[in-house]
Amino acid sequence: MNKKGFSLLEIIIVIAIIGVLSAIAVINFSAAKKAKILETIADGIAFTLEKAKADAVSGKYGQSHGVKFNTGDYISFVGGSYSAGNASNTVYTIDTAFTITNTIADPDDKIVFLRLTGAANSTATVTVSQISDSTKKRDIVIGPLGSISVVQ
Repeated sequence: MNKKGFSLLEIIIVIAIIGVLSAIAVINFSAAKKAKILETIADGIAFTLEKAKADAVSGKYGQSHGVKFNTGDYISFVGGSYSAGNASNTVYTIDTAFTITNTIADPDDKIVFLRLTGAANSTATVTVSQISDSTKKRDIVIGPLGSISVVQ
């Protein structure tokens, strides 16, 4: 007798294999997505620092420019000190699965770039990390002359 088709056991095995492969793909996609978000946040902070430095060097508004850091956001501001109610402040909120920490010596957790020279008021490292896994992080290093670099 010649049988055609698949048995129920063969179909169940194929469905189980597809299920396992799908689960692996979802886990890898989730990890890749978090890594990309981390990279985007770090690059955004570095860009905001570079913009503040460029604005200070160009003498925009005739003042220094800076960036203040909080755990869930960072704020670009004009002037040598941060004022919470200033209309020129720009707030950048990060994804809630990540946090910002820093080694800034300034008690207000801010970096200020001096007008015309672009030198930073403090050397510092700003770290963006996943809340669920602190080993997944990016460091943004600010040097004394205003150099800015992103380190994995």
